[in-house]
Amino acid sequence: MRLKKNVALMAIIGMTCVTLTACGNSSASSDKATSKAEQTLSTTAAQTSKAVEQTSLAAKEELETETKPENKEDKQEEKQEEKQEEKQEEVQTIAQTPVEAKEEPQSQVSYSYNLPYYIRVNRQACTVTVYNADSDGNYTNPVIAFACSVGKDEENETPLGTYNIIAHYRWCALAGGVTGQYATRITGPYLFHSVPYMDYDAGTLEEGEYNKLGSPASLGCVRMAVSSVKWIYDNCEDGTIVEIYDDSNPGPLGKPGSIYVDPSDPRAGWDPTDPDPSNPWN
Repeated sequence: MRLKKNVALMAIIGMTCVTLTACGNSSASSDKATSKAEQTLSTTAAQTSKAVEQTSLAAKEELETETKPENKEDKQEEKQEEKQEEKQEEVQTIAQTPVEAKEEPQSQVSYSYNLPYYIRVNRQACTVTVYNADSDGNYTNPVIAFACSVGKDEENETPLGTYNIIAHYRWCALAGGVTGQYATRITGPYLFHSVPYMDYDAGTLEEGEYNKLGSPASLGCVRMAVSSVKWIYDNCEDGTIVEIYDDSNPGPLGKPGSIYVDPSDPRAGWDPTDPDPSNPWN
């Protein structure tokens, strides 16, 4: 389209040049001829100017028309890039969130820490026993024990081995879109944490899962009642050794019992051991 307009413009300019050349070859002695040539020249120049103006306007409109889709495409590309960046940020956020998941742990422990407690998790007995050091510096004195839930099957088992605690989380996201309170990371995605909640709200407890405490039920993490897991969260700092093993003997303090929560009880959305002042069990 632009080519045709340019050709038309060149044709008009060419006509003007021909007219000017013809005028230059006319006889100077004829005033009438000269006057007529001047009129023709004036008229042709005006037509040429008008044609140039119209062609320029049309070219400008065409350029704007051709440019608009490009601008629209640019905006669409920018939006797509922004969405990709947001998605990438979201993926990075999820990747940094502690979750219950299947992962090969690294059973490498450092014994260089001089810390007050040593934790033993008995998978077979679903019992957690905490020890402190004797006069010789060996962790032989049992301090407290808790009932727990470990991995429910082979595909979701709690890993055997010895590890160091590496992080603490007041609340954390768990697999399945649920959350947990007072989480302490054992290794990789494996944590000590409360029974799952439906939201970041202590009144949204999954009471059905709570009633499984003392038996295998998790996706690999070690679940405990809020008062139990909070004890570890408050007292066992990073570096504390955690040993996970199997034994039919629950340990020197035995296996503590757990509280049953009736699903029909209006307080069922709360862990009965939660020290939260808003807990209706208190």
